[in-house]
Amino acid sequence: MNEGPVKTHSEMLHDLQGHSFFSKYKEVIFAIALFIALDVGVLILNYYTSYQLQNDGQAINLAGRQRMLSQKMVKELYLIQDFQSQFLPTEAIIKDFNKTYELFDGTLTAFKIGGTAMNASNKPVLLKKITTEKGLASLENATLIWDPYKEFLKPILLSTGEVPIESLTAAIQYAKEKNIPLLKEMNNLTVELESNSAEATQRMRTIQAIALALIILNFSYIIYDFLTKIKKTDKTVLSIAENLEKTNLDLEDANNKIRQAQAETGLMFSSIKQGLFLINPEYKIGSQYTTELKTMFQIDDLEGMSFIGILQRLLPEKMYRISRDYMEMMFDPTKKEKALITVNPLNEIEVNFSDPKGGFITKFFEFSFRRILNPDRTVHRVFITVRDTTKQAQLTRQLHESEKKKERQFELLFAILHVESGALQSFTQSTRQSLDEMNQELKAEDFVGVTLGIAQDAMLRQRLDSLFRKIHIIKGTAGAIGLDYFVNLSHEIESKIQKLKTAVKLSGEDFLGIVLQKSEMKAALDEIEDLSKKLTEMKSTTPVVALEPIQDPLQSGIHKLLSTLQLQTGKKARVEFQGFDQKAIPQKHLSSIRDVVTQLIRNSFAYGIESEEERIKKHKNSIATLLLSCSPAETPGHLHISFRDDGQGLDIERIRSICIRKGFMTPEESQNLSNEAIVPYIFHSGFSTQAEPNTLSGRGVGLDVVSNEIITKIGGNLFVNYEKGEFCEFIMEIPV
Repeated sequence: MNEGPVKTHSEMLHDLQGHSFFSKYKEVIFAIALFIALDVGVLILNYYTSYQLQNDGQAINLAGRQRMLSQKMVKELYLIQDFQSQFLPTEAIIKDFNKTYELFDGTLTAFKIGGTAMNASNKPVLLKKITTEKGLASLENATLIWDPYKEFLKPILLSTGEVPIESLTAAIQYAKEKNIPLLKEMNNLTVELESNSAEATQRMRTIQAIALALIILNFSYIIYDFLTKIKKTDKTVLSIAENLEKTNLDLEDANNKIRQAQAETGLMFSSIKQGLFLINPEYKIGSQYTTELKTMFQIDDLEGMSFIGILQRLLPEKMYRISRDYMEMMFDPTKKEKALITVNPLNEIEVNFSDPKGGFITKFFEFSFRRILNPDRTVHRVFITVRDTTKQAQLTRQLHESEKKKERQFELLFAILHVESGALQSFTQSTRQSLDEMNQELKAEDFVGVTLGIAQDAMLRQRLDSLFRKIHIIKGTAGAIGLDYFVNLSHEIESKIQKLKTAVKLSGEDFLGIVLQKSEMKAALDEIEDLSKKLTEMKSTTPVVALEPIQDPLQSGIHKLLSTLQLQTGKKARVEFQGFDQKAIPQKHLSSIRDVVTQLIRNSFAYGIESEEERIKKHKNSIATLLLSCSPAETPGHLHISFRDDGQGLDIERIRSICIRKGFMTPEESQNLSNEAIVPYIFHSGFSTQAEPNTLSGRGVGLDVVSNEIITKIGGNLFVNYEKGEFCEFIMEIPV
């Protein structure tokens, strides 16, 4: 039996493609078009339904809010009456009452005639006019109650101070009589709106169910037709597959040879302990590179990545720009390769990677470059070698750190020999606590992997302010006991923070310098504790003459601070205590009060107390007097602490001028502020009358620390009394 000639692979493909696309699939195309049309119809219906439900929900919410507003008006009427009876100011309550009235009246009007009303977010919402019989009845009954109610409320709404008692009494009497009926009508309106919304929702659901049924039927037809056509082509595809199998066997043999070559190359690349790779003129990394490179860059798949982009992630901005320009010259055939190699900016660089445990991991890399040229002498590729020189760099750094540590230990040992042991212990405890808090402010996960935006920038600036206050407290406490090493290191950190505060934009990398110096301070603190422990052990084996115990460590520390500041500034001062001692202050607030008093005394020496010559010219005692007092406050459960110096007081006009210059206020705003309103600006972060900062003052953070400790941390109150040229007094009222 003659079966005819066997068709080839290409002939079978031609048969499959013989008919036009539309003629072959016109039924399916029509069914799909119908399916899409039904889907679009359902989507439009869903959108309309959600829009209607949103409008109905807003109307129901506002109707429900009317009940609350009617109750709130009654409550505020009683509040006005109560405040007036106690001769208290009622302006704020009347202002709130006006807002409540306007919301209720505006919403009621919008329900009656249609229009906009304000929602809970104070945004306008469009309300449709109520048209149902029950809804109109509720609105009409509510209007009959509300219109007379409004007349009673007019004297209160128009009042700017005390409301006439007879008007207030009449309004309250009417409110008592009509509030329940008015509440009932608003409740009826809410129920009617909910009922209408439920009916509309049910209608929409019925229509949606019908449309979905049509979609399912249509989709079933598409599947049936699709499966029928697939069955017809299966035989042809099976024949093509048999022909392809032979071709695949040939390709598999070739692939095995390629895989073997790749395996040998991979084995070679994985055994090399350097980073080797090629980049093209677009700086893209090629497909072949050593395994070590992934470990170095901490990236699993480097193929196709931009080498310049990796450098931007690893290097500071300035170093990145230099490296980018250098790579451009490497692909410039007019630049000599030998000359470029001698000026390689990446010969040894320091890079930092975030540590999952917190902080950063520092590594040192050494890059070298060689060109690969085309026949026409243009640069085809650049071959790059990277070596991890971290161990060598760390050894060099360790030697340097060892020498530096010896110098620091000698300086610290000399300093602590002159510090009373109790004061030193108090300093180490408070400083360690501050450093632990700074650790929380500098957690790496808060800075790495975030998108910089307005909110992120604001968060970083808040961190800066908090770090500024903490380091300033450490600086003041160290200065009080004469630990100049910590004073100078704190001053350096303050300088970094001050520079960052003036930056236009902040990023997590900007905080790296602060992290490193904070670590240096922690190391110095550990050394102080170690040296102190060794000195204590030495003293315990050496016979000593017993000394009188210090009666009050707090007062002793203040005297020590005074001595230090007098030597530092050349100004003379004495301190008087009135009930101010360590026992009078609650233990939980003692650390904060010590820090506050330290800042206030430093502030007095920096700004308040005049020199001996100036004081004599002003007919004052040449030695200034600082007065610290402590007594129970008039407010029960509170303590009254006062610090006063008989120095220059406050110069309000100068403070006003500095506030304008610093941008805290405009000249126009300044003119509208009284002297009393200007005074609190001295506690503003960044405020300082010092032209140039020094280790004592000028950062604008000392009084910010005082405000933060007393108000934010302790929860107390802070007041200032002054007289220009005579005195300045800071009064603190703290809960006990």
